[in-house]
Formats: sequence, structure tokens, C-alpha cells
Amino acid sequence: MLRLRTIGLAAIASLLLIAPTAIGGTPTTTTTTAIADGGVNPDLDVQIEFRRQFGLDTSVPYVRSMQALAKSTAWGVPLSAGEEQEMARRGRVSDELWPLQKAVEAETGFSGIYIDQAAGGIIHIRTLPTSRKRMQQLAAQLAPSGATVAVDDATYSDAELQDLRLQIRSLMVSRTVDISTLTVDVIANRVAVGLNPPTFDADRAQLESMFPGKPLNTFAEPHPTPAACTQDACWPPSRGGITLSSGFICTSTFNAKNGGGNVFLVTAGHCANENVPGTINISFSHDGVNRGKNTVNAWKGASSFADATIIDINNTAVSNLIYVTSAVQRAMTFKKALNAGVRGDPVCANGIVTDFFCGSITNVDVDVNNGVLLLHQRLASIDVALGDSGATVFYGTTIHGLVNSVSGAVVKPSPKTWADLYYTQVRDVELQLNVTAVLN
Repeated sequence: MLRLRTIGLAAIASLLLIAPTAIGGTPTTTTTTAIADGGVNPDLDVQIEFRRQFGLDTSVPYVRSMQALAKSTAWGVPLSAGEEQEMARRGRVSDELWPLQKAVEAETGFSGIYIDQAAGGIIHIRTLPTSRKRMQQLAAQLAPSGATVAVDDATYSDAELQDLRLQIRSLMVSRTVDISTLTVDVIANRVAVGLNPPTFDADRAQLESMFPGKPLNTFAEPHPTPAACTQDACWPPSRGGITLSSGFICTSTFNAKNGGGNVFLVTAGHCANENVPGTINISFSHDGVNRGKNTVNAWKGASSFADATIIDINNTAVSNLIYVTSAVQRAMTFKKALNAGVRGDPVCANGIVTDFFCGSITNVDVDVNNGVLLLHQRLASIDVALGDSGATVFYGTTIHGLVNSVSGAVVKPSPKTWADLYYTQVRDVELQLNVTAVLN
């Protein structure tokens, strides 16, 4: 391990794994925390889950003692001053990681990069042994200030695993095998294939016969569910994070403009009609008032890069705001570069059902079948519910993307149906809809 900074938090062995399904293993569930008096407190439950992800104190007495503090405006849970400072440090590390990420991804022996938040935000670079020395040099030169970096050996390069993934994706497109999700698991150093439970045994046997001896992990995972979706009265100006109704209830993402200067409001594409991909000319309302019709819908065809649509809001006054809480309307001033960011990066979301909550990225490149095959989506350990489609995924004042689905793997015990979220990257939204996010 190359130590650029020493931190005294959890052990490195405590890896951050995907909450609903441990990619590369068998499905796991996240259970509600039993509070000492025998009851269940959903608000404490989500605070404890957040703390578990980031290696903070999760003891029930301590979390209870924090309730006298206001929720952090950056993270949505009560934090001590020291915890707030530590989380700000991790956020800065994430923001400054892109130069190192680009450099190591360009190396032949690259096998993956992620942040282990449960162990205090350690950056892990995975590499073939032949490239270990070069990766250590790049880490010393380009790592964010104050970060700890570990360079770990792997058996397969990312290029090898991506090639195998592409071969399996052809089966997903043709529906020869009923695949729910497909990705490269950077920690397990394998291709992870989520198979629909009704045909799991037959599909697993078919994959094993087609790819004998290949680095595959198969597990049972239902198809992700479109999160058809309250910040009910918050207009003008138009903004992200507010309720939209089209016959389905969803969340707005952000305002955007096309090359002609016309303004639009973005939301999830399936919100127009989750039963008919590609639907356009659907009226969307907010606060009981018709705000316009959607004119382009990227959620269509055999495959797509974005579950997103734009609503022509007739040049209504727009803003770069997203609704976080009734007291906080946050201005978005940056957008995440395409493919920037790694597993473990902190992110937040603002769904109309689950409100403002933060977590971390658990996978940066997943092929998802939510009615349309969505390529190169991302998964984050942020609790969302059916009803949060279109919610903005962001960190600080940077837009990361748009919520499109909830994980099909788990229904968490709670008054609502909670599940982790899949999201489309902001640049894929822009590219597929031919618009640019409003950032000023």
C-alpha cells in the first residue's frame, strides 16, 4: 500500500459492497435496525445505514444522541463537527480524483479503481502485477492531497473483463438469456451477471457452458423497476427536484437548453408512459397546472444510454436550482464529466418520495434491463422508492445524473418500499436529448 496519508479508521478489509446485491456473490439484504426499546425508527435506520457506508459510529445510543443536532445540509443526516469535517475531506478527495483516474485507466494493466468509504475513504487501484510499479508512480504523482492510496494486484485486466462483458451483452440484447443486470465487479475482478430468478438455474447453466472457465459470477436478481414516481408547489422558476404528473408521478431533474436557446425541463423518459417506451407528446403538470409536453424521449429502442425525456416548458423562467428541502434550494454550477468518478464516490439524491439523502456510488458501469436495455448506467447506495424517477443525483453543486430505476434485488422493511438507485450520467442525458444543462 502506498500511504499518502495515514488515517485511523476502519480496517481496509471492510470493503464497501453493493447494498441490495453483493456483486460477485449471492444476493444480500439490508435490514432495518432494531431500536433498543423494541420498536423500529425508519429515520434512525437510514442514518445508521449512511454511517455504516462511510465507517462512522453506528451505535444506536450515539446515533440517538445526535438527534438534537440539525441534519447536515450537505449530507441529510445529523453529523458532529468532526464528522462533517471528515466527510468534507472525502468529498474533496472525490472531486480531485479525476486526473489520477484518467491516468491509471490508460495503462495496459489497469484492472479497476474504487474508494473504500467504510475504511475511511481509501483509494484502491487494481492492476496486473506487471503494471504495479507504474501504478504506484502515478498514485504518488496524481493522488488528491491527503488521500491514502492502495495498489492491489488483480488476475484480469479491465480490458479482458470488458471484452467478456460485451460477449455476454449480445445475449442480453437478443434475450437468449434473461439478464437483469450486467457489469464488471472491480473488487471481485470478475464479470457479474444478474439473472432473472424464474429462469436462473437454466440461464446460469447456459452461461457456464458458453464461457467455461471464464471469470463470471452469476446471482439471482429481478429486473430493476422503473421508479415512476413531493415537492408539490414550487414554480416559478422551473427547477429540479419537484413533482411532475403525467398520469405517472415523477420528479424533475434539471432545466436544459438546446442550440436554439429553447428551454426544457428534464425527467425520466419512462415517466411519459412506463408501459410504452419512446412515448412523446404527453402533458406534464406541476401544482395542478399544465407545464408542457415532452418532445424527445431517449428511453426507447432495443437499447439506449439514457432513460430521459425533455418537456417543452414554453420558455418559462428557468433556474439552475434543485429542490433539496423546503429551506434549501441548491444552485447547480457544475456537471460531472462523462465516466468521471469511481465506486465509493459520495453522491446525494432528492426524490419526491424519499426526500434528500446521501450515500455513495457502488458501481460505475452497469447494463440494466428496466423495460429498455440501458447501457453504462450507475448504481448508488441511496435509498429511493417507487415514485422517485427523474430525481437529481448530485454532490455539492455538481450534477451527476438522473434516477431511472430502483434495484429489483431487495425490498427493505420500512413504511415505504426502499431500494438502491440506478442512474443515467448527466452527460449521457445531454447527448441523447441534444440539450445542455442550465448551470447559471
